[in-house]
Amino acid sequence: FEQVKSSDPRGLEANFFTGVCQLFTNKSDDAIRTHTALLKPMPLYETYSNAAVARMQKNDFAEAVKLLKLASEAAPNDDDV
Repeated sequence: FEQVKSSDPRGLEANFFTGVCQLFTNKSDDAIRTHTALLKPMPLYETYSNAAVARMQKNDFAEAVKLLKLASEAAPNDDDV
């Protein structure tokens, strides 16, 4: 995913999945940077949720709660949030 340039039409998606990989490998600081950078161009509940998980990995529960609230607002009818 990291080989896909950000100017590529699939750049945002590649960055999103890079962040997912960072979460699964406990690279929390990298995941925070990746998902935080995606919040404006990709304001999906999945992006907010993943950013929240990364914050929880760092024991930053106050910020995680804020992000989960934004995730819930981004998809109010989705039971997965």
